[in-house]
Amino acid sequence: MRARSHAYYKGDLKAYRARESQRCLEVGSLEVLVRGMAADGRKYGDPAITSLSVDTISGDHATVSYGYGRPELDQKQQPWVREKGHWVDDDCNGEAGAAGGS
Repeated sequence: MRARSHAYYKGDLKAYRARESQRCLEVGSLEVLVRGMAADGRKYGDPAITSLSVDTISGDHATVSYGYGRPELDQKQQPWVREKGHWVDDDCNGEAGAAGGS
């Protein structure tokens, strides 16, 4: 989560997309994502994650919540999936707003 969040706010599209599920790679809009990354990076800088909890885990699926100490950025019950041995973000709808679903 931390690496994905950092990539989002720094505008590093390649690093951000590397931590995204295959399903999300196929349905996400790059134009919307790039605009959101640029706007949120200007607005928030590169905020650090200050809290993190795994809410549920079942096989290759998990939900996590994490916070930045700023309620408008905090993520709750965000879906992640294990693909090829790595946990990746599976919140395909979270790309257009603050934290990028990060």
